[in-house]
Amino acid sequence: MSLFRLSLLLLFVLPLTAQTPDWPQVRQEALDTLVDLVKLRTSQPEGNEILAANYLKKKLDAEGIASEIFEAGTGRASIVARVKGNGNKKPLLLLGHLDVVAVERDEW
Repeated sequence: MSLFRLSLLLLFVLPLTAQTPDWPQVRQEALDTLVDLVKLRTSQPEGNEILAANYLKKKLDAEGIASEIFEAGTGRASIVARVKGNGNKKPLLLLGHLDVVAVERDEW
């Protein structure tokens, strides 16, 4: 289960069901997703966030969640996904970034 799916599960699905999630499976899927994202070469200054955007889009598509990738330049991308509510509660925005800033070793 992706981190995004876990967030959706916690916010929208769990309150509607009496079923307990398989937390070890949820944890493993979240960890696998994190490891996959960290392996992608999205370091600055090149960025290449398109790799992470495409990865997340595949995950979202598999869950039936529509998303759109926006490219500001070649390889420089963001992804937007929306899960519509029914209007009974305030909206929630989850925001993050897809790139990694390289470490300057002499600064550590």
